[in-house]
Amino acid sequence: MSSIIKVDGYNLTDDSVFMDRQNHMTPYLKARIQDLYFDIHKGNKSVIPIILKLIGKFPKNPQLKNCLSIAYNNVGEIEKSEEVNRWVLKDHPDYLFGRLNIAADYFHREEFDKIPDLLGENMELKDLYPTRDVFHVTEFTSFTKFAIQYFFETENIEAANSRLKILVEMFPDYQDTQRVKDWYHLRSLEKGIKGFNAGKTKVILPQQKSFSEEQTRENPVFIHHEIYCLYEFDLSIPRVFIENILALPTPTVIADLEMVINDSISRFRYFEELFEKEGIGEDRLTFPLHAILLLGELKAKESLATVLRFLSFENDFLTFWLGDHKTETIYEPIYYLGESKLDQLKAFMFKPNVDTYVKTSVLTAVQQVYFYQPHRKNEVIHWYDQVIDYFIENADNQNLNSSELLAFIVSDITEIREKRLLPDIERLFRMTFVSEGICGTIQKVRTEIEKEGNNQESKQDLLDIFNRYLGFIGTFLPKRKKFDNILKNSPVIPFDHKSEMYSKIDSDDDCLCGSGKKFRDCCMNRLN
Repeated sequence: MSSIIKVDGYNLTDDSVFMDRQNHMTPYLKARIQDLYFDIHKGNKSVIPIILKLIGKFPKNPQLKNCLSIAYNNVGEIEKSEEVNRWVLKDHPDYLFGRLNIAADYFHREEFDKIPDLLGENMELKDLYPTRDVFHVTEFTSFTKFAIQYFFETENIEAANSRLKILVEMFPDYQDTQRVKDWYHLRSLEKGIKGFNAGKTKVILPQQKSFSEEQTRENPVFIHHEIYCLYEFDLSIPRVFIENILALPTPTVIADLEMVINDSISRFRYFEELFEKEGIGEDRLTFPLHAILLLGELKAKESLATVLRFLSFENDFLTFWLGDHKTETIYEPIYYLGESKLDQLKAFMFKPNVDTYVKTSVLTAVQQVYFYQPHRKNEVIHWYDQVIDYFIENADNQNLNSSELLAFIVSDITEIREKRLLPDIERLFRMTFVSEGICGTIQKVRTEIEKEGNNQESKQDLLDIFNRYLGFIGTFLPKRKKFDNILKNSPVIPFDHKSEMYSKIDSDDDCLCGSGKKFRDCCMNRLN
């Protein structure tokens, strides 16, 4: 164990083994948690079953349950997150961060009277755990950070100032210290309190515009009747339908696919109502994603503006239509549509009131240009340079900037290990507030960038549309949906104004929809 640090009557250690032993952490489990970290904080639902499986294997480790709580919170399932916090406290009463999570719930609901019962009247670690002689530094800084916030909100400014002074003097570079300094400074400004001098850090709070597009309930009329199948299938859509659409005349099918995307905008409230009142499933709500993927496959670069307009709407709109696909999938069609239009992607990055995680998909797409088109590295570096300059110049624009987005920009640059951009990153850290919980401290970023070679783990797959749909099986689709079964799915297509084309077909003939089935086993029942 490393040497003991004595602070305000406490014996502290920064030895990681101390925490690992206390939390039953194994090297394998630590590596798995690190692998999942980005997906947890990115709000990817797919990570939740993985964490649950690990909890089953390692029930004594409280950090896994803590990760589960964060994952639920980041996908908007607040009640489940709070339920997991209570589970952690019950199974691991000595795990401080479990207590702090519940205290944070009380804090955000302004139920300050409940906090002393959980953390003690005096907010002292040694009172909470009287049998312990040594605490880890991160336990001390996290607990002290929360105590500062609690004392401030309960108007015990003297106690808040004295705790903050300890953190600033003893642990100035720690993330907890930086965050509580920023929080304290902002709250002091809001309340008009001349408290501890926390500097002039610019705290950036992202905002979102509300959905206000003109709405209709009228069905679109497409040039090609084949497009209607996109409204009838989820990601298990039979391959034959995708092949038929891709074989259509390119200019007119692109126009139809853009109409599909615009339909998801102009009938958003209509489909939202259907979902809430009639419980329609994903098979009726996947059509804009189908259209975006098809435009990507067609490399319809002229459609980039339509796709970016769709991605510009509020978080509720994007979650309704895309769910996890806004971070897991959408980078690929953005790459195909925008790799030769980096200026257009840059303008999108500068657009205010756009979901942070959609912008990360744009970042990922541009990053792939660096990996897949090495002759354009200088162009990509110049793109990053201009993006960083713009965000620094507009650091006070809360409708544009977010601390998380800046951290994702830093992370992407760190992954390509482009030393020429290090001065830009250092400026970003000096002049704005970057969420270090996502990208790490500037010291860690600098160390990573100075390593030799690119981080090839960040090179994403760029697949054709058929392999992309196959890749959805077992992730976005239940694993029981095997590809053989998907090919056997009966088509259910609304041929409302095209039924005359079936008037002369015999029941034993092959169905005209292209499914490969006999007419009697396919569209005949639907038309009848």
